[in-house]
Amino acid sequence: MNIEQLKIDYLHQLTMQGFSEGTIYNRKIYLQQFISFLKDQDINRETIYLYQVKISKKKTSSLSIYDKLSVLHCFLNWLYSSGYLLTHLSSVITFPKRKYQLQRRILTEKEIKIILSLPDTRSSKGIRDRALLELLYSTGIRRSELVGLNLYDLNTDEGMLRVLGKGNKERIVPIGNSAIKWTLRYIEKVRWPYNLKEAALFLGLSQRQRLTPKILNLIIREYAAMSHIKKVITPHTFRHTCATHLLNYGADIRYVQELLGHASPETTQIYTRVVIRDLQKVHRQTHPRSIKK
Repeated sequence: MNIEQLKIDYLHQLTMQGFSEGTIYNRKIYLQQFISFLKDQDINRETIYLYQVKISKKKTSSLSIYDKLSVLHCFLNWLYSSGYLLTHLSSVITFPKRKYQLQRRILTEKEIKIILSLPDTRSSKGIRDRALLELLYSTGIRRSELVGLNLYDLNTDEGMLRVLGKGNKERIVPIGNSAIKWTLRYIEKVRWPYNLKEAALFLGLSQRQRLTPKILNLIIREYAAMSHIKKVITPHTFRHTCATHLLNYGADIRYVQELLGHASPETTQIYTRVVIRDLQKVHRQTHPRSIKK
């Protein structure tokens, strides 16, 4: 069994299934770490166990260990289902208890207002950036989903957006009034009449080509620095913030799951934990029988 070739075949299949470049890149890195550990050893219960011991001894967060083992788990399942393994070795993996540190990745309503107000909307760049920030916060879509949007995916009359998510799964998400207003302003004042052959909704300002994930990261980083907010702010921060604010205002978790495109409700549950912790904090600070005198 040529493990390197199997890795290539596995990643190729993920590409064919529509997984994002970022996801495939991360899996490639984590699988290469496992393969480097194996050297000339076979994949068996002992080597999988020893690999877990090795990565657990390093000064690595439980979240990072969880992600590495999750990638290995998926790869082992693929090897078994493809007939390369005779036994289901993924059962050997023991996942650490995953500690969700979402609190520092979620913006308050005051903080999100600060971020949204930063683009200079007297300029073309500012109008575009305000539109994409509003859209990220309003819909909770992923970075890859935003840069993948086309003009025909937007239906402002119905207030809807067609999104192509992970695994090429399509979903329809609603857009708030503020996001609609700024997206229309961007289309009318910045997007048209440039590069009519390009279907992408958001374009770079110099090349007039589809906005790339790298450029989107730089845009978010720019406004994060300007805001002086002491939190980790990435495109995914807007997704976390959108979900949490919806739940704070009473949205049903099934609605949030559909909006975010989560295959399992368990993935969406992490946001309810943040809401509950906030509720506990308020209770401790305000309830007569909880206040410490």
